[in-house]
Formats: sequence, structure tokens, C-alpha cells
Amino acid sequence: MKWCHIAVAGHALLGVADASGSIELLRLVRSEQNSHTLQPFSHFALEKQCLALSLDWSTGKAGRASDQPLKIIGSDSSGQLHLLQAHQAGPGMQAVGTWQAHHLEAWVAAFDYWQTEVVYSGGDDGLLKGWDTRTPGTSVFTSRRYVTEGPVLGVRGQPSLPAGGAALPGFCSGSPFALRHSMGVCSIQSSPHCENILATGSYDEHVLLWDTRSMKEPLADMPVQGGVWRLKWHPFHSHLLLAACMHGGFTIFSCQKAIVTLAFRYPSVHTMEREVSWKLPSVVVPGCLSALRVSLVSSFSALRVSLVSSSSLEPPLLRQSPGLRRRISRALVVSLVCFLMPAAGFPHHCLF
Repeated sequence: MKWCHIAVAGHALLGVADASGSIELLRLVRSEQNSHTLQPFSHFALEKQCLALSLDWSTGKAGRASDQPLKIIGSDSSGQLHLLQAHQAGPGMQAVGTWQAHHLEAWVAAFDYWQTEVVYSGGDDGLLKGWDTRTPGTSVFTSRRYVTEGPVLGVRGQPSLPAGGAALPGFCSGSPFALRHSMGVCSIQSSPHCENILATGSYDEHVLLWDTRSMKEPLADMPVQGGVWRLKWHPFHSHLLLAACMHGGFTIFSCQKAIVTLAFRYPSVHTMEREVSWKLPSVVVPGCLSALRVSLVSSFSALRVSLVSSSSLEPPLLRQSPGLRRRISRALVVSLVCFLMPAAGFPHHCLF
């Protein structure tokens, strides 16, 4: 699920990629009782007998031109990508293009927010690919790790590349590549603050930072504890990157001038953290200039609240487990309130 970054026809829109193989748009409507409800706005069915696995909006960067088309990129369990255009004046989506991107599940698709003709995809085949949507038949690049002493593994532990180095169609041969994802690529996000910066995550328990002008090797390799199901850049502080690491909980990285440090880690106990998101400041507490609400979608979690030091991002000072559960789309929404503030002297400009 992802919110569109701009209002459409006067309403906030939520995009949902669902298990029925559809992209659904829901609009947020205020009722007479001053509460809010989500109402169906638009629907687009993908291919038959597939699951819709991800979606992204083309509106991630601030300062978007008003005449820029509102586009959605989606991916499905058959390895295809679907480029859609949403009508800004009212309900409706139309297909712009569909193409085969991966020979296994396409776990994630994402826009380059600075060049929205470019999209990236990650699959269970362990491949990270770039595409020009004007000529989608051939990838602009394919980043892979060729393994000579064992298979590249997908999410289910099945070989994506056979042991012994035998090449499949679309795979390169020759010397092994270093610093590539060795398992399924399941999270991608373009930085909304810094052009050419891309973050990717995988079941190999690594987060990689890339300069999209040169995809031969990543800028940084950050190991985590758990498969990296989702990545989100902070909406204001360009150096903060938030990762949902499944059984490893969630992690916040501080990325500045190509130096990446672990800013905060919240471990997960008997949970699978599959979604994570920053929200706008909503609470002010003594000693803090701002408060940030962090929301995660987890498969097996109760509602937790954690207070975090605003100056040093120390481990939680207070934990509560009221046991409240709410089921949405076969997952539980877990809200963690984290009071975060960059350490003194942290710049708010681009990281690299």
C-alpha cells in the first residue's frame, strides 16, 4: 500500500496491490462526523492468475511539474511490470505498457523520482534491473551476482541460478561479480532528495546504495539482520534511511558523504516486519523539535509504542504492549512512535 504524494481530484489517494491481481485506488473522504473513511476510487485488473506484488507512484520528488502525468508502476507474481496512468480529474486508470521483467516473481518495482521515464525492478531471480518505459522491451542495465560455487537463492530458497555456474538466459558468465545481491531483490527506493541515489534491499540481508549513473558497483554495502522487505528515505532528513528487516525488526541508517552508520535498530521478537514508513511530525515533546511517527505492517505483532532518545537515537526508553491488534489485508498494522532528531551538526542537504 502506498499513498500518492499529491491530491487527486481533491482527495488523498491510497494505492493497493492486492492478492486478487489488481491495483486498487482508494480515496480518503471526510464524513459528517468529522471522521475519515476510504472509498473505492478506481480499479485495474492485471494479468489473470497472478498476484499484484508492489506498486509505486511517480510523484515521490518534491517540486513535481503540474503538467507531469500521474503514473503508477506495478509488479506481479509472474515477473511482469505494468505501467499505468491515473486520471487526475477523476476516477480511472489506463494501461501504458506491460512487459516481462523477470523469470520469477517481480517482488518490487519503483520509479526513479528524478526521471520518471525510468523504473527499477527486483525479482526472486536475484536480479536488479533498470528500464526506460519508452522502450520497455530491453533493460537499460541488469545488476547481478554470478556465483560459481553455489546457486543464487530466491525467497523460497529455490535456486535462481544453478550450482556450478551454468548460465541461464539473461545471466552473464565469466568472473564472479562482487557486492551484488545474492538472493531475491525485494525493496527499491529512489532518493527523493538526491538525484542519482538509489537504495535496494534483498533476502540476502544486505542494503546497497547505488549511484544510478554507474551501476557497475554499489556505493555502500550495509549488512542487516533479516531480509530487507521495505526501504524508505526520510521525507525531510536526506541522510536517514529506514529498513523493515522481517525477523530482524527495523533499522535506521545514517548515510552521509558515502559514510554509512547504524543510527538505530529495533529488534523484532517473533515477528515479520514487512512494511515501514515515515509520517509527518505530529507531536512535540519537551527536548524535541519534532516527532516522527513510524508505521510498520507486520504479520505477527501486537501494537507497540517506543520512546527513543531525541539526541542520540539510543535504544527505546519505554516500551508498552497493550495487545491491541487490527487486521488489514491479512496483515497487522504496527505503529511505533519514535521521537527522532538528527544529532547536532547533521546537515539537511543531500548525502553524497
